[in-house]
Amino acid sequence: MSVSESQGKVRWAELIHRDNIHRISAGIFVHIWTQLSGNNAVLYYIVYIFEMAGLTGNTKLIASSVQYIINVVFTLPAILFLDRMGRRPALIGGAFFMMIWLYATAGVMAQYGHYVPGGFDGSSAVTWTMDSTNTEAKAALHLGTNLLVLSFRDLSYSTARKSSIHRNIG
Repeated sequence: MSVSESQGKVRWAELIHRDNIHRISAGIFVHIWTQLSGNNAVLYYIVYIFEMAGLTGNTKLIASSVQYIINVVFTLPAILFLDRMGRRPALIGGAFFMMIWLYATAGVMAQYGHYVPGGFDGSSAVTWTMDSTNTEAKAALHLGTNLLVLSFRDLSYSTARKSSIHRNIG
C-alpha cells in the first residue's frame, strides 16, 4: 500500500480548513521569522564583518569558519534535548538571545567603528571599520557573532521539528 492510499483522499482545501489553518499559519510564519531573524545575513557576510573588525588573510577565514563549525556541532544537542526542554521555551529563549547578540554586535560596531568613504582597503563592499587598537571591542564582536549562531541553532531546529510534527497530527 502506498503512502497516498493509506492517507485516504487528501484535498488542497484541507489546508485552509478551520481545524488546520492555525497549524499551517504557525508553521509558515515561524519559518518566515526564522529566515528574517538576521542569522543568515550574518553568516553570509561574516567574512566582511570580520574584515571590518580588522582581521585579514587566513585569520579572517579561520574566524569565519568557527561560525559554521558552531552551527554544525551544536545541531546534535539541539536535536537530542529539544523534546525534553520543549519547543516553546526553545523558540522564546532562542529569539530572545538572538535579539541580545544582534543588538550587542550592532552596538559594538556602532560604538567602536566609523564610516570609510569609498571602501576599506580597496573593497567597496566594506564601508565600515573598527578602530584597530581596541582589541576588547573586536573580541566582543567575535563573541557576539558566535553566540548568535549558537542561539539560532535552538530556534531553527525547534521550528523545523514543530512543523514536521504538525504534519503528522490530526
